[in-house]
Amino acid sequence: MPRDGPSSPAHDAAAPCRLHLAEAVRAGRADDGDLAAAASRLTGVADRLAVFVESVTMFGPSAGPADEASWIEALGFFAGWRFPAFLAGLVAPEN
Repeated sequence: MPRDGPSSPAHDAAAPCRLHLAEAVRAGRADDGDLAAAASRLTGVADRLAVFVESVTMFGPSAGPADEASWIEALGFFAGWRFPAFLAGLVAPEN
């Protein structure tokens, strides 16, 4: 399945956002392996996000950079990468 998307400036070739994954499913370019890979990746994001959430409590564990970045990865997957990239100053606002 082609994983690049013109509106995903921070995309990873092996990790399409939800918008591009859904587009590929509708076009018949995604298979069960693509969906399983997305599910596996989201499980990892959820695990790191749980560590990050716990880290902001008084007695929570320390969060590493991957844990701290997990909320951005989740936002990028579910909303597409344009908004996080805009917040980071990587793309200009749309007209």
